[in-house]
Amino acid sequence: MNVAWCIDLFSRSPQIIESQLRFLSNLGEKSKINVTPASLVWSRDLVAGSMKSGDLDLANKLINATLSDLKRTTDRYSDRLVFKKPLVVVSSKRTRRSAISEFVKKIEIGKFDSLAISTKNRAGLSRWLMGSFSEAVVLQTELPVLVTNPNSKIRKISKIFWPIDLAEEIELSEIRFVMRYAANQKAKVLIYHQILTKMEPAFTTGEFLVALNPEKSGILTQAVEEVERKMKIFKKTAESYGVNLTIITQERSVQIEAGIKRASEKKNASIIIMHSSKSRGKAFLLGSTSRNMIRISNIPIWVRRGTC
Repeated sequence: MNVAWCIDLFSRSPQIIESQLRFLSNLGEKSKINVTPASLVWSRDLVAGSMKSGDLDLANKLINATLSDLKRTTDRYSDRLVFKKPLVVVSSKRTRRSAISEFVKKIEIGKFDSLAISTKNRAGLSRWLMGSFSEAVVLQTELPVLVTNPNSKIRKISKIFWPIDLAEEIELSEIRFVMRYAANQKAKVLIYHQILTKMEPAFTTGEFLVALNPEKSGILTQAVEEVERKMKIFKKTAESYGVNLTIITQERSVQIEAGIKRASEKKNASIIIMHSSKSRGKAFLLGSTSRNMIRISNIPIWVRRGTC
């Protein structure tokens, strides 16, 4: 696996760095993970900081000094992680968002399987802001993203918590990916599904289950049959990979994010796999559930792109 590890050269935190490295070292399958430190240097940050100009030579000195400090930390993980030459993008774009877009495109040109990033340690209302840089990267990239925060509980990957809507289309290739990864890690897979109640609109059909008689309309029956069909596919795929699979169903009586957070913590999950749109054009939607989980979860999250 090749991972682009996003780090902030200007506000790097030893706690964040250690948390990310511990997580990445646990993430490895049968072979080591190739990690490329990736950083964005925006010329306007240089001007706004202690420097009086965005001189590239001065920026390079700062970068080299920072990477030298970083190497002392990364050396401790060299038995499980292979660190590649750092990717540093110096951008002179007019806005921060444009600079981040340039940074993301440079990463996507590389042959990376995933991108790793950390959100900031916040509490209360400010936590919902997630961090402008982290959120912008997650929203703009089409790569899968591994997300941690300073409070993330880093464990050996033994329980993969996978919240999905079994009424939606799911790519078989993605089911196989998760089961194959679980098999390589010798981990259990916990699928979490919230059951649609009679009082909710069935947005996938454009009809409302709160109709005069939803049972007679057949909508509820069709939804249940579709979920049962998907469950069989998951169970069959898990068996083919020798994976221990548990499907957890819960009536949607609570906000979906609260249900996921509570259930994943109760089950001591090692990682949560979330899904979002594959299209950059839909980036700002990301998937409200995925986006909110990134903001509130203290369990590492792997945001994967695609239909699910």
